[in-house]
Amino acid sequence: LKRIQAEDYEGAAFLKDGGATQTGSLFRLRVANSLLLREKVFRLAYSVYREQGYVQEHACEWVVKALDARPDTFMLLAEDEAGALAGTVTLYFDQAGGIPADVSFSGELDSLRAGGRKVAEVSRLVMESGHRQSKELLVRFFNSIYVQARKIMGITDFIIQVHPRHAPFYQRKLGFEVMGPERPCPQVQ
Repeated sequence: LKRIQAEDYEGAAFLKDGGATQTGSLFRLRVANSLLLREKVFRLAYSVYREQGYVQEHACEWVVKALDARPDTFMLLAEDEAGALAGTVTLYFDQAGGIPADVSFSGELDSLRAGGRKVAEVSRLVMESGHRQSKELLVRFFNSIYVQARKIMGITDFIIQVHPRHAPFYQRKLGFEVMGPERPCPQVQ
């Protein structure tokens, strides 16, 4: 489990590292606010997670959670300049019923809540293989969720569950800090 305080995000090293601006972008971000767009999010996540070995093959070919039905769940879908799916990210806001990380990290999250912090979980961050090294796409995703979470919803902390091999990237480039020990994640293998 990783955490970054939302007010510190703007100073993250990743943005100082030559991150692209939105002008002249090769990507179009769309809020997935229709069933059709959300189905694309779920299918893209399944495709990438299956390729990486994080989920096993199953008939519906979706990665979907019960929390996706909440009206405040914020999903972005990126398309490249050819209109092909490039990536997606989901943001879950903490409310009654919690966030996905509560399954494995409720103690750590309850400590934040007890301290008056407002948390949101970054989840289902995936990019198609041809776009995985795109710094521009990652910056666009994080800038967009930052505006939605911090500026509109008043979130103080971002939470993200990552595979241990990805942890150094999130710490070094995005300023996340380790908040809890490694634990199995029942949502992926």
